[in-house]
Amino acid sequence: MATRIVRGFKWLFVAFTLIALGYWAGLRQGQQQAIAMLQIEATANLTQRLETLSSLRLGDVSRALANLEQEADQLTVVIAANREADTRVLLSAKAYRSIVPAPPTRAKELAAVFDTLPTPQPSDCGNALQLLLKSGAPVQKK
Repeated sequence: MATRIVRGFKWLFVAFTLIALGYWAGLRQGQQQAIAMLQIEATANLTQRLETLSSLRLGDVSRALANLEQEADQLTVVIAANREADTRVLLSAKAYRSIVPAPPTRAKELAAVFDTLPTPQPSDCGNALQLLLKSGAPVQKK
């Protein structure tokens, strides 16, 4: 009888160990995939920033602004699609687009996001954006 109990505990230990190893392997694989995705994102972000910086260095400010605004609009939509979206950053995006209107190609998609948000306050924004808001003047695109 005692040997049956010991055998049962051995099988239980083996089963528990195999389950724990499977869980650990899956967790590790998920972490590796997440790191790979972050590296891909970082590579894309660096590429976009280098293109924008190059445009600025070449004096093509309007192209640099268009690149940055397109990236900001895309990130706004992506962040808003997340259930746990950071409302403060979305309020900043809404505040910026209240002064600098989105191009017609993106206006409807952004409006769908912004309509779900309250009116942004200057305290919701960074320093430069606060100054832009306080200027009150709509920014004209060239």
